[in-house]
Amino acid sequence: MDAFRLSHPFMLTANNLKAPPFCTLSLSTHPRRCFKVESASTNKNNQPFDAAAFEAERLALDAEARQAMAEAADPKAWKWVIRKRIWDLMEARNFANNPRPVHHRIPNFVGASVAAQKMRELDVFQVAQCVKVNPDSPQKQVRFLTLSDGKKLLTPQPRLRTGFFSVLESSILTLDTMKEACTSVGVAKHGRPIGLDEKIKVDLIVIGSVAVDPRTGARLGKGEGFAELEYGMLRYMGAIDDSTQVVTSVHDCQLVDDIPVEKLLIHDVPVDIICTPTQVIFTHTTIPKPQGIYWDKLSPEKLGQIRILRELKKRIEQETGKKLPTGPSEKLPPTAKRSRRALREPQNPELIRACFPVRKVGLDRDKEDACQNRLRGNKPHRVLPHALPSLSHSLLRPESFQGLLRQREDCHDIVSLHPYFKPRCLPSPPTPLLLHALLQEEPQPQSQVLEANRYH
Repeated sequence: MDAFRLSHPFMLTANNLKAPPFCTLSLSTHPRRCFKVESASTNKNNQPFDAAAFEAERLALDAEARQAMAEAADPKAWKWVIRKRIWDLMEARNFANNPRPVHHRIPNFVGASVAAQKMRELDVFQVAQCVKVNPDSPQKQVRFLTLSDGKKLLTPQPRLRTGFFSVLESSILTLDTMKEACTSVGVAKHGRPIGLDEKIKVDLIVIGSVAVDPRTGARLGKGEGFAELEYGMLRYMGAIDDSTQVVTSVHDCQLVDDIPVEKLLIHDVPVDIICTPTQVIFTHTTIPKPQGIYWDKLSPEKLGQIRILRELKKRIEQETGKKLPTGPSEKLPPTAKRSRRALREPQNPELIRACFPVRKVGLDRDKEDACQNRLRGNKPHRVLPHALPSLSHSLLRPESFQGLLRQREDCHDIVSLHPYFKPRCLPSPPTPLLLHALLQEEPQPQSQVLEANRYH
């Protein structure tokens, strides 16, 4: 009878069952899935049959069955629920810097530099001579601190497209080239590519995360599996072992408590230490770390995407004379949107039209500034009054300006020492929003606004 399930409400009478009028039949022995079918008139408590409650329980069981079938079809579905929740939260509360949106990315969270400084103060970081750091935006400051502290930086090529790992030696880099070396272009320019036969000892691993559980050390990435593959390849090379500490830096909102450890896969990498802008957490994780590359979990689609893995698999098969297994086929997750054009568009055109423009300054006004602006991808700039205060980097986003206008904050309390905001200009188009906010809070004399003209 356990296999019997109700597909729609129906009534069983005493005549149909050939049983006494007030008998009760259980259609299931499972405590949570027990239907009791009464006679058509009354139950044993002389209560009328509650059709609404019966229907509600039926619908709940249907939903539970659908969820079980979905999880059976896609064991990773629960991970995407958690990822989407974190991505949506960070977008809604504006907890992330560019690149935006954060969906399908390791989020570049607000306060990443503060978290990096906390990581720098860890004993395990200070004694490490070689640190492997992921190439994502929120760990850019970690890469810089690794080099500036005289350590060896090991970083993978983004998405393992063009190669394997690159090593950067701080001893051959200047301060300016160190900053450049923290970018993907700089890694290709200043790094030394290494192969699978390289003899290297990695003392610390830094990885990015979308969500992490501080109680267990369970971690979720963006779903593409590159952190796990990089870890597995380092284990294959003998560069790391179980004692190698794994550290991640995240925003506090990325800390969760609903990652089921029992559902983690054998190649999922747990973390030992979590650094946020406000705290450092030692997880004391008991989750076993991967021992290498699990070929039976690696899909043909993922294998076809990464050349270094194909070469490694071919070499192992030639050395052992055995064909390695291949994992089941999968649909690769979508990648993040790479276009930043939408981020430059003001989200409130009416507000922009209500503001006044100021004189545009050509990029050739200062050759050094012009070069930097072209590297940033900025278009013609707009002059700001010298009397206006500097703003933090996060306030360059149009969304932040709108929040500033909504909250009616005192703009003069927002101060930044970032050198980019000390000069005369800021990138357009957010500048009119800034001017509008400041002039609404505390009107400036017209003489302080350079050649201001209202829209016609």
